[in-house]
Amino acid sequence: MEYTQHTSTTETIHIPYSFQCEKCGKQHAKTLTIPGGVGVAIMSEKAAQRRALDDVRKRIAKFKNAADRDDYSWLPSVPCPDCSYTQSWQVKALKSELRGYGFLGIVLVIALDILCITVLVLTKPNFLLWLSAGLALVGTIMLVGYLIRKSNRIRRMPRAPHSLKPNVEWPEL
Repeated sequence: MEYTQHTSTTETIHIPYSFQCEKCGKQHAKTLTIPGGVGVAIMSEKAAQRRALDDVRKRIAKFKNAADRDDYSWLPSVPCPDCSYTQSWQVKALKSELRGYGFLGIVLVIALDILCITVLVLTKPNFLLWLSAGLALVGTIMLVGYLIRKSNRIRRMPRAPHSLKPNVEWPEL
């Protein structure tokens, strides 16, 4: 058996799924690609491929468990291509996406504000420093406005008269 260093070995599984729009009733088919891989590892090529496949199997098992609980937030939150309606099973993913990116954005913009104010206080202010501080403040206001608008949009999403779950075709591994 020959052992070599592999910089990366990947396995990719495609999971087809379909859903019927809760608003317009049209059927749509999509495919979710699940990558799995091994980073830098010293092992045989067969062992690296087996480990990559095990990684994909673990992810699929996690997704199956979530689907058994009617949690489809692991599927991409893409609105209906025909009527742009966001399906009820996609709302949870949108909320978590908003929480994650919103928190990160606010932390970064506040850090930029603090940096600009600190530089203004500690140095002799000039036009560029005032401009930077003003732009950072405008960026903060715009980000907070965007997050409020997006969260209001998610909160005001109309409830579908009937919740239709996606149909996932699980691969045999």
